[in-house]
Amino acid sequence: MKKIGILINKIKSFQLLNSMIIANSLKKSGFQVSFCFTESITLTEGDVFALSNVVLNEINEGDELDIESFELTKLTSFDYLWILSFGKKGSFLDYMQILWSIRNDVKFVNSIESLMFMNNKHLLGNYPNIFKHPKTYVSSNFEYLFNVFSSQENKKWILKPTADSLGRDVYILKPNDSNVRGLLQSMTNNKYYIMQEYINEI
Repeated sequence: MKKIGILINKIKSFQLLNSMIIANSLKKSGFQVSFCFTESITLTEGDVFALSNVVLNEINEGDELDIESFELTKLTSFDYLWILSFGKKGSFLDYMQILWSIRNDVKFVNSIESLMFMNNKHLLGNYPNIFKHPKTYVSSNFEYLFNVFSSQENKKWILKPTADSLGRDVYILKPNDSNVRGLLQSMTNNKYYIMQEYINEI
C-alpha cells in the first residue's frame, strides 16, 4: 500500500475543503493517508520530520482532528507528499527550502519549485502573451505606482498584495480620490503590491 502525507495547517475540525475531500478520495483509491502539520516541519541531523497521524476512517464535515495523537514522523517514510497548506506566512520560505532538500527521496504531488516561484499574482504580468490580463504594474516603490496612477487620468485601478487571499488589503483606486497617495505610501512600505487596471466587466 502506497503511503501519502498531506501537509496541512493545524485545525480543530474538518470543513468541506480540499484536505477532507482529497484524503477521503485517496483512501478509497487504496492509499494509506496521513495528515502532517506544515508548521511542525523539523530538520534533524539531515532528516526531515513533521507531526503526523494516519487517517483510519472516512472523514466527515465537523469531525474533530485529534491533535494529541500526532507523532513526529520522518517525511521520507512516505511515498508521496502533497502540500495543501503553507504554514505560518513568515516561515513559508523555510518550510519550502527544508522540503526541497528531500525532493530526491520522496515524490511531491505539487512541485516545490512551482510553489516557491509561481505561486503569486504578479506571475501573470510576466507572461502577457500567455495569460490575458489587465494592464499591470508591480512595485514596492510608492512614487513609481503613484506616477502611473496620476499619469492615466479617469482610470480606476485595483491595488492588491502579491500573495494574500480572501480579499485582504485589496482596494479600488478611483480618479481624484484624495486618499490614493496615503494609501499607496502605507501599502508599499517595504512590501510589493500589484496595481492593476480596473475592468468594469469583471
